[in-house]
Amino acid sequence: MSLDQQGFALAEHHTTIKDFYDQDEVRHIYYPEAEQFLKDLTGAQKVIVFDHNLRNAEIFSDKHLIVVIKFLDSLTLSCS
Repeated sequence: MSLDQQGFALAEHHTTIKDFYDQDEVRHIYYPEAEQFLKDLTGAQKVIVFDHNLRNAEIFSDKHLIVVIKFLDSLTLSCS
């Protein structure tokens, strides 16, 4: 399996992050780790991680559902 052949790749990455629910830790530790990992994996000179989604059924709320529905609505319009 390769990025060039299949358009995706499965690769192992170890992180120093301790708490993926700590948004500051994710942004300040995991983002730079992920950027460096992707540079090393692809040979890219620049990688920018700019957003992430935290998915957890225990903390899922109606507010999140509204955002998902809004996204799906805009996706449908953009595909028309």
